[in-house]
Amino acid sequence: MLAEKMGISTNFLADIETEKSWISSLTLTKLANILEIEVYDLFRSKKTLKDETKETIKSMMNDISVTIEHSLKQITIKYLN
Repeated sequence: MLAEKMGISTNFLADIETEKSWISSLTLTKLANILEIEVYDLFRSKKTLKDETKETIKSMMNDISVTIEHSLKQITIKYLN
Protein backbone atom coordinates (compact mmCIF):
# COMPACT_ATOMS: atom_id res chain seq x y z
CA MET A 1 0.00 0.00 0.00
CA LEU A 2 1.29 3.45 -0.90
CA ALA A 3 0.70 4.98 2.53
CA GLU A 4 2.67 2.18 4.19
CA LYS A 5 5.55 2.59 1.76
CA MET A 6 5.57 6.32 2.51
CA GLY A 7 5.41 5.76 6.27
CA ILE A 8 2.14 7.69 6.69
CA SER A 9 -1.42 6.75 7.57
CA THR A 10 -4.03 6.13 4.90
CA ASN A 11 -6.08 8.96 6.42
CA PHE A 12 -3.19 11.39 6.01
CA LEU A 13 -2.65 10.24 2.42
CA ALA A 14 -6.34 10.81 1.72
CA ASP A 15 -6.07 14.29 3.27
CA ILE A 16 -3.13 15.08 1.00
CA GLU A 17 -5.01 13.81 -2.04
CA THR A 18 -8.07 15.94 -1.19
CA GLU A 19 -5.93 18.98 -0.31
CA LYS A 20 -7.01 18.93 3.34
CA SER A 21 -3.36 18.58 4.43
CA TRP A 22 -0.08 19.74 2.99
CA ILE A 23 2.68 17.31 2.17
CA SER A 24 6.08 17.94 3.73
CA SER A 25 9.21 18.01 1.63
CA LEU A 26 10.35 14.80 3.34
CA THR A 27 7.10 12.99 2.48
CA LEU A 28 7.24 14.39 -1.05
CA THR A 29 10.76 13.03 -1.40
CA LYS A 30 9.64 9.61 -0.12
CA LEU A 31 6.85 9.56 -2.71
CA ALA A 32 9.24 10.43 -5.51
CA ASN A 33 11.65 7.71 -4.35
CA ILE A 34 8.85 5.11 -4.27
CA LEU A 35 7.82 6.10 -7.79
CA GLU A 36 11.50 6.11 -8.82
CA ILE A 37 11.28 9.64 -10.19
CA GLU A 38 12.67 13.05 -9.31
CA VAL A 39 10.55 15.30 -7.09
CA TYR A 40 10.15 17.84 -9.89
CA ASP A 41 8.55 15.11 -12.02
CA LEU A 42 5.57 15.18 -9.64
CA PHE A 43 4.85 18.71 -10.82
CA ARG A 44 5.24 18.06 -14.52
CA SER A 45 2.42 17.58 -16.95
CA LYS A 46 1.17 14.01 -17.34
CA LYS A 47 2.16 14.26 -20.99
CA THR A 48 5.83 14.55 -20.05
CA LEU A 49 6.03 11.49 -17.80
CA LYS A 50 8.23 8.67 -19.03
CA ASP A 51 6.47 5.48 -20.10
CA GLU A 52 8.14 3.50 -17.31
CA THR A 53 6.89 6.04 -14.77
CA LYS A 54 3.39 5.75 -16.16
CA GLU A 55 3.62 1.96 -15.86
CA THR A 56 4.84 2.24 -12.27
CA ILE A 57 1.92 4.51 -11.40
CA LYS A 58 -0.54 2.15 -13.11
CA SER A 59 0.93 -0.78 -11.19
CA MET A 60 0.66 1.08 -7.88
CA MET A 61 -2.94 2.04 -8.62
CA ASN A 62 -3.68 -1.61 -9.35
CA ASP A 63 -2.06 -2.62 -6.05
CA ILE A 64 -4.17 -0.04 -4.23
CA SER A 65 -7.35 -1.30 -5.93
CA VAL A 66 -6.57 -4.90 -4.99
CA THR A 67 -5.88 -3.89 -1.39
CA ILE A 68 -9.14 -1.95 -1.15
CA GLU A 69 -11.10 -4.83 -2.69
CA HIS A 70 -9.52 -7.30 -0.25
CA SER A 71 -10.28 -5.01 2.69
CA LEU A 72 -13.90 -4.63 1.65
CA LYS A 73 -14.27 -8.41 1.37
CA GLN A 74 -12.81 -8.83 4.86
CA ILE A 75 -15.18 -6.20 6.27
CA THR A 76 -18.13 -7.88 4.56
CA ILE A 77 -17.17 -11.28 5.97
CA LYS A 78 -16.59 -9.93 9.46
CA TYR A 79 -19.58 -7.65 9.82
CA LEU A 80 -22.23 -8.66 7.30
CA ASN A 81 -22.18 -12.47 7.36
